[in-house]
Amino acid sequence: PLSEAELRASKDQFLVGTPWRRDPMPMLSTARTPQLWILGNDDLKAPSAETSRRITRLARQGKPFTLALIPGADHGLYEYEAARDGTRTRTRLSPAYLPMLRDFIREGRLRASYGDTLIVPPAPE
Repeated sequence: PLSEAELRASKDQFLVGTPWRRDPMPMLSTARTPQLWILGNDDLKAPSAETSRRITRLARQGKPFTLALIPGADHGLYEYEAARDGTRTRTRLSPAYLPMLRDFIREGRLRASYGDTLIVPPAPE
């Protein structure tokens, strides 16, 4: 095994050949396991619009996917304050996040409401 220093020195080699542009839809289209997708609506690192569109389409086609889109949440589902120059300071983890995880783990579904979070449930069977 590599030491921490060796890993840090060779970190760029792990990016070579990584298939970042692989299309996930063929695999997701065959999935049968219930999934909860929680996205921050204001995520700048991994913008949520395309993922939301794809997961919503799959849920409406009967895949057991639930989408939760948290407004005012950035990457990592953190709420933030924006400065005049556009920089953001994280303030707290969205209060909707942990209750949604709890409910999905316990019940396999989300309850009716988590503040102003947009919920797209799977289509009824």
